[in-house]
Amino acid sequence: MSGARAGRSGDNERSSSAAPLIKKIRRIAKVPILLGFGISNSDQVRAALTAGADGAISGNAVVNIIPQHAAKGNLRGRRRSILAEEIREFIADMGKVTVL
Repeated sequence: MSGARAGRSGDNERSSSAAPLIKKIRRIAKVPILLGFGISNSDQVRAALTAGADGAISGNAVVNIIPQHAAKGNLRGRRRSILAEEIREFIADMGKVTVL
């Protein structure tokens, strides 16, 4: 089973609703299971892992940080450094909950 999808990017469905699907996939396939769609904070990563996922994907949440900084002007020099630091902090925060 590939391409399992129970939402669309930006939806904030609870990861716990994915638990039955995760169990079903585990019974029939030996593949890593990642949850995405609306994962934008560490609590949602924790919920995905608690539901049985091997990991969580948070693409749009990272991409959405960029326009916040671009709206303030050109992304050069100091502005670029501030943007890069915010992305690093976001990723570090998300990663903290993955340490078991």
